[in-house]
Amino acid sequence: MYQNYQTDITRIGNLSLDGIAEGMLILFKQDAPEDIAEYCLLHSHSQLQRPILVGDLMTFNHQDYLITAVGDIASENLAQLGHITLFFDGAEIAQFPGAIHLQGNVPEHIVVGHQITFSSLSI
Repeated sequence: MYQNYQTDITRIGNLSLDGIAEGMLILFKQDAPEDIAEYCLLHSHSQLQRPILVGDLMTFNHQDYLITAVGDIASENLAQLGHITLFFDGAEIAQFPGAIHLQGNVPEHIVVGHQITFSSLSI
């Protein structure tokens, strides 16, 4: 398995977990503007090795999720801003250009220090 991107949650915005009820989470690198940060899981941004693709895996605190759809600018947003919206709905067409859709239930227990990785089975 080829690891494409790895980051750790550094802060949980006050309103960021409200999206769990709707099956979504928003990620942004840790220097996000404060008015945006309150809605996001902030993380220690790293370098994206290659674009994220359908069929890749996202691992959130040791739980694997299959990527089912990737918006047109999701990889670019992650690489430049550390920003993506994760939808845990298994959709095969991205709802928004910066969205990544995953198969599986949204994580319910999220704490600072949880790790997120994006990996692929091939390079």
